[in-house]
Amino acid sequence: MPRARPSLVLLPILLAVAVLGLSACAAGRGNRPTESEGGEAIYVVSNGWHTGVVVEGGRIPSARWPQRDALGGRRYVEVGWGDRDAYLADRLTTRLALRAAFASRGSVLLVAGFDEPVPERFRGIDVVELGISADALDGLSAFIEASHAPDDAGEPVPLAPGWGPSWTFYVARGRFHILNTCNSWTARALRAAGLPLRPALTLTAYHLMQQVRPLGRRVLTGPA
Repeated sequence: MPRARPSLVLLPILLAVAVLGLSACAAGRGNRPTESEGGEAIYVVSNGWHTGVVVEGGRIPSARWPQRDALGGRRYVEVGWGDRDAYLADRLTTRLALRAAFASRGSVLLVAGFDEPVPERFRGIDVVELGISADALDGLSAFIEASHAPDDAGEPVPLAPGWGPSWTFYVARGRFHILNTCNSWTARALRAAGLPLRPALTLTAYHLMQQVRPLGRRVLTGPA
């Protein structure tokens, strides 16, 4: 997750949030998982604009999400979803952001493998650790698998390399728009893992993290 660049949620979406009066949306708190209840650790990461989910690659059921093997055995996998043109661009412009919000031409998944510890990898980034069950991890993996737009043989379709080794953009299902953002996707992914999030109230990273923090443990990552 690049820290220097905002994601796909810019002024148009912030304006929509203000108009819709979502600045005080209620977080679905539920019960915070205990260590015994949540045998699997996942992470939600936010740079203030964009959010994604991090899981341990070796814990992902290979039958559920076989493309994990393309990461070369990396310890962790970060997954994020977004507008194709804006996500792949070297520099996000106002024109790209507006087109993403109102006339997206497609969506992509960024799948990024890495080995360093999560606090080191996401230094200066807001990170929350969540404990979930093995069944919940299977539900999350199934959601990620279903977010891929497969080819005629049912295989995921690589679109472009990402910004680092073991990073790949894949063709994705779903249409990005002003009411369906990268943060909405993250909320749905967490809901598939059994967490009580409200995707309809999750247009921005702020609203997502507002719901996530009470459910887990905030990870201190140090200065950027």
